[in-house]
Amino acid sequence: MAGRAKVPEELERLTKSQRLTVIDEAALGFENTVIARRTLIDHYPQADIAAEIGYDRSVVSRRSRDIFARLIDVARILHMA
Repeated sequence: MAGRAKVPEELERLTKSQRLTVIDEAALGFENTVIARRTLIDHYPQADIAAEIGYDRSVVSRRSRDIFARLIDVARILHMA
């Protein structure tokens, strides 16, 4: 689907409860947590996430890469990935 972030395989395999745990444990800050939750839990398009937090869609796309990398690291530490 257009506008949706490509979720890395390591995160795609996690259950919803595991995703929530990883997001909470990652201590991403408010906006990055919103991006992570809307992408991984709610499956919002990037344009909708950007409108919600007042950023451009391209900013959400760039931030998503760093957020996903952090979440993968946390999932590995928690032995989920």
